Amino acid sequence: MPGDRPRTSVGTAAVIVIVGGGPRGTGVLERILAHESVNADPTPIDIHVVDPYPAGAGRIWRGSQAPLLWMNSTTADVTMFTDETTAVIGPVLPGPTLAEWVAERSAELAEFPEIAAEVPTITPSSFASRSLQSRYLNWVFETAVDSAPAHVDVRVHRRSVVDIVNVGETQTVHLDDGAVIDATTVLLAQGHPDALPAPRETALTSFASDHGLTYVGPGYTADLDADVIPDGEPVLIAGLGLAFIDWMVLLAESRG
Repeated sequence: MPGDRPRTSVGTAAVIVIVGGGPRGTGVLERILAHESVNADPTPIDIHVVDPYPAGAGRIWRGSQAPLLWMNSTTADVTMFTDETTAVIGPVLPGPTLAEWVAERSAELAEFPEIAAEVPTITPSSFASRSLQSRYLNWVFETAVDSAPAHVDVRVHRRSVVDIVNVGETQTVHLDDGAVIDATTVLLAQGHPDALPAPRETALTSFASDHGLTYVGPGYTADLDADVIPDGEPVLIAGLGLAFIDWMVLLAESRG
């Protein structure tokens, strides 16, 4: 029954729901907190970050994916912070690039088995694994939350949003555990949402089934199962973008 579901209601405070806790959601959260840190007339604000994956990294940069999957930017070019070159309204709050962060915490990071061999090799011109980037993004998120002024409360929900309904001047955000958040503002920051199969994908699925072939449709490579593709079989990949590189690694290097 609706009345039995946990509910966070709008009172005198503003209630902001950020759907997506990856880099986009983290960047939005950091900017809100930066503005509120210098707000001369603050009012209570509740911020809810909703993502079934770890906050900061989110789905795309989660640390549980294959260590062979790398970033496509060098560590010196990756940062989540503003600096004097940033065109942004509000306080400029500098922080380390990925390269600087790894250098500052190399001993600590080397204690994690999945990145222990990688950490000593990282230079500003390196391409880091997504597993290493995941830890950087998690740290950025935690740093942002720790900076929250006293009038801002940040809560993380490891859930998915299943519906958003307009109710007067507010929006009710329904989570997959039955909880409901009454929000004054909802920010959609999912980044890479799933999509239903297009007619082309549906036709290819049927063709593969009729001819005894294996078809893997579009999706984030780390979420797809490379093991369904038999060893030694010819493979046709549609597209020559970043996902092509990921598939080459998963189909070749990961199998020796």
